[in-house]
Amino acid sequence: MTTPSGPNEHGPVPDPRLQQPGYGPPPYLPYPYPYPYPYPYAPRGTNGLAIGAFVASTAGSFIACGIGALVGIILGIVALRQIAVTPQDGRGFAIAAIVIGVVVLSLFVILIGAAIFL
Repeated sequence: MTTPSGPNEHGPVPDPRLQQPGYGPPPYLPYPYPYPYPYPYAPRGTNGLAIGAFVASTAGSFIACGIGALVGIILGIVALRQIAVTPQDGRGFAIAAIVIGVVVLSLFVILIGAAIFL
């Protein structure tokens, strides 16, 4: 059996100044890794037709002689159908537009009928 006589028989001796510090194994976590938070959902937004229907039906009660109320009813119905299909807000606006439009239109018809027959 031969014994090495010097450091060059097994390769060069590494210079300790050129070695990087040793990194140990990663630290042990006593609990499982936490799950990342899910991405927030995009804001759904309010249906534009519902807002337009509400504005038209309330404006129809003061101006345009009931035409705005009729437009508000039609836009409110279309907005309700869109809201049922898409995940948007504005259902309350659409229902309020239909109710206000029906009340204003019925009052307008009653006033016209009373003016004609009286």
